[in-house]
Amino acid sequence: MELEHRHIDRHEPGWESIADSVGDDRGWPLYLNRYAALFD
Repeated sequence: MELEHRHIDRHEPGWESIADSVGDDRGWPLYLNRYAALFD
């Protein structure tokens, strides 16, 4: 599966920090791994 977060630049000023957060190991990867663990 590939997750693509598009149009993040449409967020309010400061959207760059949001982009950094979702790409960080504590962003989407963390939550997707926790979700996947529910099915193990």
